[in-house]
Amino acid sequence: MKRIYTLVFASLFALSAFAQPGTDQFPNFTYEDIDGVEHTLYDYLDNNQIVLIDVFTTWCPNCVTSLPSIEQIDEEKGAQGDGTVTILKFERDASTNNEEQWASTHNSQNPIITGAEDIVADLWNIPYQPAFFVICPDRTWTLEWGTQTSADPLLDIIDECDVNTVSVEEESQLELSVVSPVQNNQLEVVLSSSGTVDYEILDLTGKIILKGQFQDSRNTLDVSALGAGQYLIKITENNQHVVKRFVK
Repeated sequence: MKRIYTLVFASLFALSAFAQPGTDQFPNFTYEDIDGVEHTLYDYLDNNQIVLIDVFTTWCPNCVTSLPSIEQIDEEKGAQGDGTVTILKFERDASTNNEEQWASTHNSQNPIITGAEDIVADLWNIPYQPAFFVICPDRTWTLEWGTQTSADPLLDIIDECDVNTVSVEEESQLELSVVSPVQNNQLEVVLSSSGTVDYEILDLTGKIILKGQFQDSRNTLDVSALGAGQYLIKITENNQHVVKRFVK
């Protein structure tokens, strides 16, 4: 019996050693979720987002056990929190078709991507679930295996990511503050510079919604065209950038 256990542990170790992308930088992808929304990994990363990928199946009990931990991360760091993390779920089993029902049953709010089983198996080398990738803005990544009964291991990995927004602000003389959440469809923007600077308003996928220029240090921007949600405002001056998140 001892020999059987040894073989089992050795096999699991071999799977863990093999089961990961073979590059230092995580490969890009573009997929639509079950609601038809397109997600491109590098768009998130290029806008200083950390991406958490949750590889699951709808028939996996350990994936369900992990849901409270993922929900905690979402509330602290994701769309319900400070917006530094985007969480994407990838269904690993091509034979399932009940993802929408599963999400409703378990009140899972994160986008679910199906039809990517080949990349999960062949490029990411994931042979079982749950598995979690934390991908930093510099495209480096960490793989965490197994049931997440606590959010702490993934949060620790997330906190180790070097988010470029912080370092840019520290190096640049340009400072930016915004009043969030937005009041009466007017975004209040305060700059340290009173010269002309370019601005862009982006959604969390990196799509540019509005752009223009500010001429003064204190500005009011009409954002009535934006729907409710989280956005980024990017200010550019002398090839330096500052990015802030705001909520409407």
